[in-house]
Amino acid sequence: MSKRDSMVTLHKLTITIKTTEKNLEDTKWLLSLCRNLARLSGLRVLKEDFARFEGRGVTAFLILAQSHLSIHTWPEYGLAYVDILSNKDITDEEIASMKDCLIKSEVEIVSFKSTKEPL
Repeated sequence: MSKRDSMVTLHKLTITIKTTEKNLEDTKWLLSLCRNLARLSGLRVLKEDFARFEGRGVTAFLILAQSHLSIHTWPEYGLAYVDILSNKDITDEEIASMKDCLIKSEVEIVSFKSTKEPL
């Protein structure tokens, strides 16, 4: 195995969503959004779950074949944060597709890629 083949690549995306959508407490809608973001990124969902917090807010979580995706909502502020960690390189086109699916929202996406040699 070459040194290149043994490298570990991680791609982390953080998506900040500011929206007037009333769905930030709707777990079915949030899980559907997460599944859609995973599909647009070429990621495969293995399991999903969510937690509803006292007062307001929801966290939804997808376990992916490539790592995980989570969304955390603050409905009282119209905010949601999505974190995606993947060992698959998510392309610029896939990132653009994710942004397009959030058309009714103000969206900021921060992308960080890291390649490391295993210990």
